[in-house]
Amino acid sequence: VDYDLHDNHNLSLSSSLIVENRVGEDPFGSRLEDGEDVLSIPSKYTRNITGLGWNAKFLNGKLKNTLTAKHYGLSASALVNFVLDTIDAEPEIILDINNSNFGIGNSIKYEVNPSLFFRFSYEYATRIPETREYFGDGQFITPNVELRPETSHNVNTGFYKGFGKGNYSIDVNGFYRYVQENIFLRSNIGGIGRFLNLEDLRVRGVETTIRGKVIEAVSFVASVTLQDIRRFYLDPGSALENSRLPNVPFFFANANLRYGKQNPLGSEGKFEVYINYSFVEKYHLTPIPKAQESPLFGAVSAINNLLIPTQHVVDVGCTYKFSKPELWLNLEVNNLLNNEVFDNFRVPRPGINYRIKLRYLLKRNN
Repeated sequence: VDYDLHDNHNLSLSSSLIVENRVGEDPFGSRLEDGEDVLSIPSKYTRNITGLGWNAKFLNGKLKNTLTAKHYGLSASALVNFVLDTIDAEPEIILDINNSNFGIGNSIKYEVNPSLFFRFSYEYATRIPETREYFGDGQFITPNVELRPETSHNVNTGFYKGFGKGNYSIDVNGFYRYVQENIFLRSNIGGIGRFLNLEDLRVRGVETTIRGKVIEAVSFVASVTLQDIRRFYLDPGSALENSRLPNVPFFFANANLRYGKQNPLGSEGKFEVYINYSFVEKYHLTPIPKAQESPLFGAVSAINNLLIPTQHVVDVGCTYKFSKPELWLNLEVNNLLNNEVFDNFRVPRPGINYRIKLRYLLKRNN
């Protein structure tokens, strides 16, 4: 709901309600000690986020300010003390949980001219756990309805600059986050995992995006992100205090080059060919002390070789849009160089692979 107070002042009210109830059966799935199917025990989840915002313009529209306040409401119930394949497990019970949090934020944007603006924002936010984090999946992730919402102080600041008669632009953003009750997937013996509230985090980083149009038909986008995620307030005397959060990359980059042409060879359509390149610097699979961390682009010591290696991935593809009928045909080759690629738990992802995608528009709304 939006309401205009004035030409330069506006109020907005929003509310998002999610209700999920889960019950089911799996004849080959996990069982409790008495043989009962885990999925047969109902799990309930209700989340409501309500926000009120005030949008204002000053200095003839050059200065824009948005002030927001939010309420985060949660109600959930599910099985707890559920441990797979454990003889001495505690009795399973159903736990009901209710949680209420508030948040506030403000963002400022100052436009010097159409080609240059600066921005700054702060938010105290809450991240309510998702149903998968609360309920698990009945197989490899056990439920934890005792999870507490994650809260964070978030600061962003940066600028945008366009140049070259609008054909090029650079967007730079610096960010800082202080996260409490961090929610993280922790694996246990036997490959079974559980989402837990772990230590606090401090996140500092910068991200840069450059866009450009070399000629009318050729454009590019390149982005680089460097982030430092550190763990704090571990057990007293822990060697991992101020260590980097594992399983999360700290330096990565992407680039895209695209060529597009209208009405190729005299036909009524559009042809595009593109190439994507992504780079992820190596990062550690398990937590290690800060003094033993491998440097950016540096060698890894022999005692700390349990990591996700540096990854280079190249994808190429082309798309043709027919005018009549309105049909899109996309051909793509992923991981063209057939390099080794992994997810953040060092599980291998596909080598070179191919994809064909068709899209047909049945009806266009006028």
